[in-house]
Amino acid sequence: RRNLARRRFQAAFREIGFQPQPPLDLIIIIGVGAMNVGMAEVREELRDLLEKIKGRWAGESECS
Repeated sequence: RRNLARRRFQAAFREIGFQPQPPLDLIIIIGVGAMNVGMAEVREELRDLLEKIKGRWAGESECS
């Protein structure tokens, strides 16, 4: 079940096409409720999160 959630987020990440540039590393923690939502919601949530990260990184914030 945990692997299925991980694979769903990996697929959503690939569909979005975000390519982090070094030295940016991403760690995404998938909550237990991730299996209870559809792929569209997973993509939307991940897209929103990545937009926030890009904004902070563009603002030269090293950590958040």
